[in-house]
Amino acid sequence: AHAELVVSIGEAARDALGQAALEQPSQDRAEIARLARDWEQRADELVNEVRGASARAEEPAPFVELVQEADDVADALEEAAFSWSLLPQGRLSGSVLGQSRRMMALALEAARSHLRAVRLARAVRRGSPSEDMDSFLEMTHRIVALERDTDEALREVRAALVLEVDAAGELFVIVQATQACAEAADALMRAAQLLRLQ
Repeated sequence: AHAELVVSIGEAARDALGQAALEQPSQDRAEIARLARDWEQRADELVNEVRGASARAEEPAPFVELVQEADDVADALEEAAFSWSLLPQGRLSGSVLGQSRRMMALALEAARSHLRAVRLARAVRRGSPSEDMDSFLEMTHRIVALERDTDEALREVRAALVLEVDAAGELFVIVQATQACAEAADALMRAAQLLRLQ
């Protein structure tokens, strides 16, 4: 359930960015950001439930650290959704828009890969065929590669910002949003590494 929420938050962040670029938006970005916040709060509740169950157990659950990493993803993607909702309507364009979309797409792809990896990990634990193990390992490797791509994309966003954005407030918000995408990818990479150890 948590991994699905992370994907939903990522999709909301992507939608908020897409709407920010439009002169005449078809969706209210504040509403998109509110939905992302609601999903992030639900993700927090799930993490607290896992922590509580682990605290009551004789041995702490091995996946508590994994869930906490995944929750950092939810927090970062919700921050991105909120940040994109703050931009002046229709002002995001050019390379900054293109590179920001790339950052968002990479972070969302990593979140979706995490969801697939979590589902595959469950199947592997139940003794599924070796193809599932191969797919699981492929997904975790994909998440690591996406984190690297996100780091590179963040540099490209920053280069475009220097050339294209003069307004300090817009600059700040775009930096916050794209940095949140990078933080989400970093946390997904750490979660993938923890998932492999489970």
